[in-house]
Amino acid sequence: MPTATGSLPRFRQPRRPQLAGFRHVVASLWPLSDRIAADAARAFYRLLPGRTGADGAAEALRAVSLGLRGVYPDRPDSWASLVHSDP
Repeated sequence: MPTATGSLPRFRQPRRPQLAGFRHVVASLWPLSDRIAADAARAFYRLLPGRTGADGAAEALRAVSLGLRGVYPDRPDSWASLVHSDP
């Protein structure tokens, strides 16, 4: 459903890469600070090799979100936006 600007609503944007052929997508539902986004990406890719498949990516992202929540308990805008989407 296009918005007035012609783009898809934010909650549907993680699906765009899947339409382009990517099976699994990790995304943020809203903008994060550069520092938090970089920390989250580093932590995710550090945790990912020990896990396999879609469940592994989801588990790694959950661990990242919980870690950010521990650091920023009063700032859900810093950790609640991270999502994993799979087919």
